[in-house]
Amino acid sequence: MTVELDLTGVPTDLHARARTWFDRQMRHLERAHGPHWPANREWLIDYLNAELRELVAKAEGHHAV
Repeated sequence: MTVELDLTGVPTDLHARARTWFDRQMRHLERAHGPHWPANREWLIDYLNAELRELVAKAEGHHAV
């Protein structure tokens, strides 16, 4: 799953935590969307990457990811 993860702008020390968060979110969304997952997958990946960038920006040293 981590192939789609975009770590641009994520500090190196947060990469492992970001991957864990992303993978967990992907599993949750895949289960939630069931048979509709393939139709929604691409935009949800974009959404998660945007959400990750926001979490990192908000954390500013608090590492909320």
